[in-house]
Amino acid sequence: MMTWGLLLSFIGLLSMAVPGQFEEQYGIGVLLIHEEQSHGVYTVSLFDSIGEGQAHARWIELSWGSVGFWTRWEELLPFPIFNGSNEPFLVCTEQRGEWFRVRLKGRLDYWVRQEDRSHSRHGVERAYKKFELRTWAQFIENKAWVGRLDPALNPIRKRPRVNSDVIPFDQGDCLTPISVEGWWVEVEPHNGEGCITDTTSDETIFKKLYFDHGWVQWRNDSTFLLRTTY
Repeated sequence: MMTWGLLLSFIGLLSMAVPGQFEEQYGIGVLLIHEEQSHGVYTVSLFDSIGEGQAHARWIELSWGSVGFWTRWEELLPFPIFNGSNEPFLVCTEQRGEWFRVRLKGRLDYWVRQEDRSHSRHGVERAYKKFELRTWAQFIENKAWVGRLDPALNPIRKRPRVNSDVIPFDQGDCLTPISVEGWWVEVEPHNGEGCITDTTSDETIFKKLYFDHGWVQWRNDSTFLLRTTY
């Protein structure tokens, strides 16, 4: 007979296993595609399910430098994402061991399998994985700078809490990520072209003019709250 404690624990495990609204919409992150010494050609075999010995359901080939490379890649994404990297990626919704489920435009779901690769440089052989999963938190943390979609509703705060003091900031919304804590990202003002573009070369003086560091939310339970750049 199941006790109340076991029942509540079971319900808790079920709620943890069910993806939330954000994950249902955007998945768990991006799957970077690494191709060393391939002369800029990226290939991906897509499968309908997990299993050995099956033929691929779809084949993707993107050739870096060819006409329409970025357009063809962006047409594979289920929603617009600005990356800024030369390496294409796919949106990942689930990982099971060495298999990753990816979602393409039109909410078409496929599976890809991890591949062990190697390449030689200066006579040294180096092993690497073809696919690299980066969660959305890792994706945000690795951007050169980000911007808030709505600064009024997502102010910069002193600590990663909604009731923490607000840091006034009305300059160009270019913020460099430092670290991620849950749904919050620690940021500092980005001094560069297209942002504040302050002529001050001393970083200490520059930060005193604006702020040293603070926290903004990068997501909520249903959507992104930041736009990403390089």
